[in-house]
Amino acid sequence: MLRGAVQRIRAQRAIIDDANAAISDTYRTLRMAGLNPGIVKKVVNRLGMTREERAELEERDELLRLYWQTVEDLAFLDPDADGDDGAEA
Repeated sequence: MLRGAVQRIRAQRAIIDDANAAISDTYRTLRMAGLNPGIVKKVVNRLGMTREERAELEERDELLRLYWQTVEDLAFLDPDADGDDGAEA
């Protein structure tokens, strides 16, 4: 029983590894075509969400947009807004 379970798990891991490699190739192709793989990942994730989960995410996105509108001018007032703290690497 144990040996059989271990063999099945190893076979399933090989399938997962192959699928992950195929997904990576797809994202690489998207990148070469000028698309943003990170955004595509978000789209794919949203497609897997329930209607309620998407509504919650859209509500958070809207709150972020509203909060950012309120404070975005501060980014132009802060001399370190570009992330440069003056320290050298």
